[in-house]
Amino acid sequence: MQLADRISQTAPWAVLINPAAQAANAFYDLTYYDSLTPFFSTVGVLVAMAVVFFVAAALLMRGHNYERL
Repeated sequence: MQLADRISQTAPWAVLINPAAQAANAFYDLTYYDSLTPFFSTVGVLVAMAVVFFVAAALLMRGHNYERL
């Protein structure tokens, strides 16, 4: 836990791009906040990450030839 706290203090961008940390934050947001705004902002970050990864995967798969399958 100390390592996670140290990383979040020294490199907050690392927590922002970590999908596992974002998923944990989404559950934390649902549990401890009275408003759903923090939860939806965390889910928005997760959706944005999913879109970026989907576009990257689509671009990488576009050039492949799958005739042998």
